[in-house]
Amino acid sequence: MANHDNLGNQDLAKFLIEEYKGLLELDKARNERFDRLVTLFLSLAGAPWALYVLVIKDKGTFALTEMPQLIAWIFLLVGLLGFLVVTMCIQTKFLITLYMRAVNAIRAHFDAGKKSKALRLPTSGKVPPYFEKGSYNFYAALGMAVVNASYVSLACYRLLSQWQWKWLGMVAGVVWVIIHYWYYVSQAAGREMRDKEGGLEFLGSAVQSKPKAAK
Repeated sequence: MANHDNLGNQDLAKFLIEEYKGLLELDKARNERFDRLVTLFLSLAGAPWALYVLVIKDKGTFALTEMPQLIAWIFLLVGLLGFLVVTMCIQTKFLITLYMRAVNAIRAHFDAGKKSKALRLPTSGKVPPYFEKGSYNFYAALGMAVVNASYVSLACYRLLSQWQWKWLGMVAGVVWVIIHYWYYVSQAAGREMRDKEGGLEFLGSAVQSKPKAAK
């Protein structure tokens, strides 16, 4: 992004325009990274089923209690690794939100409180929210959490069935969903708290040239 060292007031508009362009490019790159992470998650989620289909083809049965333990361990591993992919997706979306807030704040600077009708896009550096229940991001994260939890639950059901502790599989799945949800909410709340102090505002004094030290 643009270097704002030693800028005067007359250069503030030029600096913010360059910053605006840089943020748009960063936002585009982050969106592309998010798409790659989703593709990675889908590929990871499909791998255990591909192996299981090969096993079923040989044995001819779909009974979960007869699932080979190796396949069950693979389901468990994928369910655990899937959480790491979800955290990367969430953090990437948080960065996208941060860039969008910065872009909105730049628009607000040029609007200068006039509420111009020409600016149809947001001009508040405090939106969009990091966490919004019922949004696309919320359901996307929830869907990935359910997939991970179902894999952990299925694996625990199979691995613990020999000790008659199959019911722990359901408990493990519920706990895993709760952990996903807690991570999303707590991380969003932390970012909102850090942005709460003053929000994202572009002040002229923040980019003015520093006075020279007295000799």
